[in-house]
Amino acid sequence: MLENLFNRGTGRGTDGRKVNLDVPAVLAAHEKFLNGDEDGVVADFKDSNLAGYNFTGANLRYADFRGANLNQVNFTNADLTGANLQHANVRNANFEKALLRYTDFTATICTKASFVNADMRSTELVRCDMRNCNFNKTDLREVTIRNCNFTNASFENSLFW
Repeated sequence: MLENLFNRGTGRGTDGRKVNLDVPAVLAAHEKFLNGDEDGVVADFKDSNLAGYNFTGANLRYADFRGANLNQVNFTNADLTGANLQHANVRNANFEKALLRYTDFTATICTKASFVNADMRSTELVRCDMRNCNFNKTDLREVTIRNCNFTNASFENSLFW
């Protein structure tokens, strides 16, 4: 039954990503999952086009954003603990004051994203494009960093250990 939430009104755009996703319905089902309701399901935004969407303050723990277009998305004060952002495009996204613990950014394009005051402890940053990102006042303790490009990124007053 809930599977229809993810298919209703959706199609594929010219870039192959899901379009016209019923985001409020997906978030409602996700909230049920987080509350332990048997009708709940993890938010599946895999391969979705959510460019410009506003997730301010949203509870997105464990959400699947693999391969999604999240260009200019606002995640201010959102909880993305354990979320999967592998291969996503988060160019110009705003993660200010977001909770990003245990989040997987493997092969993610994050150019010009803002992570100011974010909690990124124990996050995976592997093969990421982090050029021109703002990590000022960000908690980066115990972060796994491998093969990332941080050219012109800012780390003023950030915590590393």
